[in-house]
Amino acid sequence: MVVQVVESELISIDSWAHYIPNDRNFIADLKENPNLYWSDVPIQKQDFLAIITIDGNNYYIYSKFMNQLDLTLMVDLWKQIVNVYRDKYHFQRISNNELKEDGIVIRYPSLSLKQIAQVVEEGILLPAGVTKFTINCGRFLNLNVPLSFIIREDYVEEDWKEMLSLWKESIRLYTDPIYLCEI
Repeated sequence: MVVQVVESELISIDSWAHYIPNDRNFIADLKENPNLYWSDVPIQKQDFLAIITIDGNNYYIYSKFMNQLDLTLMVDLWKQIVNVYRDKYHFQRISNNELKEDGIVIRYPSLSLKQIAQVVEEGILLPAGVTKFTINCGRFLNLNVPLSFIIREDYVEEDWKEMLSLWKESIRLYTDPIYLCEI
């Protein structure tokens, strides 16, 4: 296995927002969930599950189970929300701070690194497309380590050094945003 080790202070954890273009049926479907409570104002001392913005108005979604959510319950309720629209409505992931003038935007709170560690330790699966990780030290793309090199049992240091030398001569750093199309 090839990994890139990154110090925790170089990781930022955010969340994606989900944008559903003008489909009011989604709201009716979501309101059918008996585990959720809707409020048009934030409730003090209670963690929200999501903020849903419709035509510029924010609605806060809370759990009916308890004031302070435990992580397992929160993730389960996130899955319930995402499952309402994942396969039924067209949606796209957008930046959490991106504003849309029409349609519906669902924003989820960000998890901490400690919460992510807990999720991993407990084997909890997060709903796809909610959490967003950014590595602030760059990433290596297209190293193309041959599979035969990875699985071989007889490690040859000279072969490794040769690959390191080849990579060292071939590395380019782009400081501007890059769009990469790999077909």
